[in-house]
Amino acid sequence: MEKLAALITKHYKKIFFAFIILSIISGVLLFRLEVNYNLASYLPDDVESTVALEIMEKEFSSMVPNARVVLPDVTVSEALEAKKKLASIEGVTAVLWLDDVVDVKKPLPFIDKALLNEYLKDGIAQFSVTIEGGKEVPATDMIRELLGEDVMLSGTAIQNAYYQRQIVKKLFRLPLSLYPSVSSYWLLQPPPGYFRFSFSLSWEWQSF
Repeated sequence: MEKLAALITKHYKKIFFAFIILSIISGVLLFRLEVNYNLASYLPDDVESTVALEIMEKEFSSMVPNARVVLPDVTVSEALEAKKKLASIEGVTAVLWLDDVVDVKKPLPFIDKALLNEYLKDGIAQFSVTIEGGKEVPATDMIRELLGEDVMLSGTAIQNAYYQRQIVKKLFRLPLSLYPSVSSYWLLQPPPGYFRFSFSLSWEWQSF
């Protein structure tokens, strides 16, 4: 320990500036950090959930809807317009609504009530939406921008978007800070035979 203390005392300026340079490099590389938000990919290959997902991907060409978009107080024509807006959003690969299963040109009383209620009930339209993995955040932001604040969202894609926002927020707020508290006077002009260096390690964990 004495040798280590002597080494730090002797080369404290180099150590300090090396720390500053490495901190800057780490800060720049932080923006290149990619996070895998697909929780299913962390499961073992032989568990039932993973096997089932692999079978679904092989058997079905289209992705399974992973979001529900509910829009209140709309007519059939307004719902069709909202569907067009949803389909135009980058990251949205499919939008399913009433017009995909029946002819919406028919009067609503002639449509099977149980089927109708799945997509439109009391002026409330519900869309089944498929959002591409990794694009949940911009897609959900654009959905709210195009359809307004009254739109309601649910599903695994919406949960993933929430987790992604929280992780990014915590990465910047989480004080995983390793910082030297150094008096500039003593750093630049330490008196002969005397070295004053205060080093503190602060770790604060905030649960997601």
